[in-house]
Amino acid sequence: MIKTIKTICYRAIIKKFPILHKQLKLKDIDVSQSKDTAKYHFQFNGVMKLSQYTKEHPLNIAKKIQESIEQIISNEFLTSEITHPGFINFKINQKLIKKKLNKLFKKIKIKNKEKIIIDYSSPNIAKDMHVGHLRSTIIGDCLAKILKYTGNTVIKISHLGDWGTQFGILINYIKNKYNTQTIKKLPLQKLSELYKDAQKKFETDNSFKEHAKKEVIKLQNKEKNTINIWKEINKISKKEYKKIYDLLNIKIKYKGESFYNDLINPLIKKFEKKNIIEISNNAKCIYIDGMINKENLPLPLIIKKSDGGSNYATTDLAALYYRIKYNKANKIIYITDVGQSMHFKMVFEAIKKSEINKNTHLIHLPIGLMLTSDGKKIKTRSGESEKLISLLKKAINYSKKILKSKNNKINKTMLNNSAKILGINTIKYSDLSNKIDQNYIFDYKKILQSNGNTASFLNYAYVRINSIRNKIRDNKKIDETILNLQEKTEIDLAVHLTQYNYIIEKTEDELNPNILTTYLYKLAEKFHSFFHECNVIKSQNKNSRLLLCKITSKILKSGMSLLGLKIIKRM
Repeated sequence: MIKTIKTICYRAIIKKFPILHKQLKLKDIDVSQSKDTAKYHFQFNGVMKLSQYTKEHPLNIAKKIQESIEQIISNEFLTSEITHPGFINFKINQKLIKKKLNKLFKKIKIKNKEKIIIDYSSPNIAKDMHVGHLRSTIIGDCLAKILKYTGNTVIKISHLGDWGTQFGILINYIKNKYNTQTIKKLPLQKLSELYKDAQKKFETDNSFKEHAKKEVIKLQNKEKNTINIWKEINKISKKEYKKIYDLLNIKIKYKGESFYNDLINPLIKKFEKKNIIEISNNAKCIYIDGMINKENLPLPLIIKKSDGGSNYATTDLAALYYRIKYNKANKIIYITDVGQSMHFKMVFEAIKKSEINKNTHLIHLPIGLMLTSDGKKIKTRSGESEKLISLLKKAINYSKKILKSKNNKINKTMLNNSAKILGINTIKYSDLSNKIDQNYIFDYKKILQSNGNTASFLNYAYVRINSIRNKIRDNKKIDETILNLQEKTEIDLAVHLTQYNYIIEKTEDELNPNILTTYLYKLAEKFHSFFHECNVIKSQNKNSRLLLCKITSKILKSGMSLLGLKIIKRM
């Protein structure tokens, strides 16, 4: 409904003020649901902004737009009124609300087909996944669900850090300490410790450094013993990562840096043919216009180091080349921390400069950090980044305590299953309900509350609807053609429900799950208000209210599923 009104307002404005055609786009039209739905349902809020361009009084602008609106719309379904200082308010006929709800009820999906690759999560082999991986993992998977839901072909990739000098160093260190059979039994935690020890030894022991460099060459040449150890390191790491992805109910394909290794040299030759490579201190670099360092000097994107080795940028360029040429993606989305913004800006510009990318839309979504209550990164007592598996298990244990406090007779199986769902839901929703690019405070007690903007609050609304259904003794089927909205709270709920498809489209367009979480939170709020003020079972308007309940339940289930949340049927 909002999309329809936005289109009407845009057409009306351009008709009355043609001069605004270049300055104003449809996406700039600000329409929102009115707070007092007893009087109006929606409100256009952009008149004050328009007055800056037209230099007219807001009320005069509003009157001109309203005149144009009345020529476009049918008063049978939609009426408009102006309120001070220049808001244009809309009231929609119940016939139109019913029409929108029926359409929503029968067909929610929106078709917009593209081939989209989402690069997210992406841990480094031989290291534990830590809290810093959580936001990318949760946001990436949610966006993948939404983009697939709207009809796109979505490829989900975890770009593993599984290649490079550091693995030659680690393998050399492991060879000196363990035999092949022992290596297979090493847990990831031990590998992480060995990784750190190997790096320290590389920096302080020249003999070890020389042997490690030879090991790197063996790895690059795929020498049998070396590559077998590398494969075991990968296998151990992936086994532990799967435990985390299974807990989060996430399925994702691994495609590490090693996959693109054979593309690097041919790609550099392509860059050389385009004359975009410059030599600086024996390193091969690409310079991007406008990119400068702290000393105000041109900032190079190094794609071949002075020792002939490749780096993070080289691999990312090779991955981009593969995804554009072979995957033929229409859009590629990278989800990493905000600290990598400059890196991706340069990589995108370099691939554009090479003329490899002509049509693929490249996007980097920079994400903020999860912080403690004192504004610091979440760490263990020893000062290291907290392991992701530890954070998830803590959330599940907190959830167990809450569920037991509410029902001390709950059986063990139900307790364990419900606690797992509640704990993971809580972590996911807490993250997705915050703006992607901003840091946020992570607090177990706050995010596990049953009230407020939490996963539990949404789930509780769904449980309440089920309780209403369970109390109905007759099996009479709901007549979906009967909708009789009388009370303010049921009108408010119905109008909000009509916006679901628009919200999904907006979430997709802006790649921001926070839009969907905000909508669902308001939906739960409006349903709880409706529940308290409108008797459903004993009402003469029972069928209509049951229909509202049914649609609300369907939207909550759909929306929570898109966020990657599971529903607990009893709380």
